[in-house]
Amino acid sequence: MRWSTHIPIKHIWQPNNGFRAAAARNLAIIKARQPYLIFIDGDCVLPPKFVESHLRLSSQSKILSGGRYLARANSYNQAKDESKNSPKLWSLPLGALRDVEAKKWTVARTCNLSMYREMALRVKGFDESYIGWGREDSDFVVRLIRSGVTLRSARFAATVIHLKHDFVSRVNLSTNDAKLDSLLADPSRVQSRQSRIGEV
Repeated sequence: MRWSTHIPIKHIWQPNNGFRAAAARNLAIIKARQPYLIFIDGDCVLPPKFVESHLRLSSQSKILSGGRYLARANSYNQAKDESKNSPKLWSLPLGALRDVEAKKWTVARTCNLSMYREMALRVKGFDESYIGWGREDSDFVVRLIRSGVTLRSARFAATVIHLKHDFVSRVNLSTNDAKLDSLLADPSRVQSRQSRIGEV
């Protein structure tokens, strides 16, 4: 492939022992060698200038939360055609409005999130005690905000098309909800409770 000589791609693998997104993302944080991280899901389609938009809006004191268009189709071509007239994919210069919800962690999801790598290392990445679908990204963003950074919206600049996929079991969601509630009840907690990322 022509791009393979220009982009130093690293493929990170872990055993398939269930849904362990936090562990997989921590592996990626450890292996990353560039200063800026952009998280997406494997079933997301990126529009042109997606990476450029994240970098343009980046800041040493901000984490970026992009938008997503939830497609009804599960194929690239159908989803692209379906979403072409969606306002969610418009490009709008929102200026200072991007920083209005600076601490609203509920709007951030790791299907479209970016930050400087140093920020992720500071909080020891994702909490790997979250097993199964849900809340590991909320835990991560809450702790990032507590570490001193704020949220900036990348909506109407960097929006992903999220392909339709099979239902993911949420059997552990109540357990994960309890872990997040515990974090929210302890405002002093910044670093991950369980992570392969050590002090850096």
